[in-house]
Amino acid sequence: MSFYEFSASESVEAIRTVSYQCENCGRQYSYLFHARESWSKSEQTATKHVSSNERFDIATRLKKAVHEEAIDRINDTIKGLDEHKDFGFEKCPGCGYIQSWMLRSSIAKYKIKYIRIPSIIVAVLLFVVVSLLLINGKIRQDVESYGIFLVFGLWVIIYLIIRWIGTKIAQKEPNKTFGAVNRKNTPIVTWSEPKVIEEG
Repeated sequence: MSFYEFSASESVEAIRTVSYQCENCGRQYSYLFHARESWSKSEQTATKHVSSNERFDIATRLKKAVHEEAIDRINDTIKGLDEHKDFGFEKCPGCGYIQSWMLRSSIAKYKIKYIRIPSIIVAVLLFVVVSLLLINGKIRQDVESYGIFLVFGLWVIIYLIIRWIGTKIAQKEPNKTFGAVNRKNTPIVTWSEPKVIEEG
């Protein structure tokens, strides 16, 4: 059966401006963050007999629904970032200091470097080593069926060790070259109104 197919898509963007005074050198700076969300939707008619007015109404309704969903999605993104105080981070252009309120995002980045990547490497190495031991008969037959549990158990133990060490390193890494900085400032965060940057 022939039918008409309608589709609509839209991308929206909101720009966050973060203004702050560096807690170390005292100079004023600001930086931008672009939040973007997209949504698309399609709809088919049950028959090919659709008038031009009906086609216009369907297309208009579909476009409106996509726009509302895209706006809701970016508003949810903004709300989540604000609630978690996820302001992103960058080193102060003047002195290289990462502000205390940036450390949450900064530590998350360093955790990828010091925890996730080493954990994946260890998991792969453990799997390869234990598999080779099983293949070559280095592990007794009566425990061979538990090889997967052995790999998993060893990985969990080593992962916990890596996580503890990695977290300690991540907490010290961002500003390790600076001495004690007692000043704690609060950034000024503003968002632009979401705007459509692409539609189809």
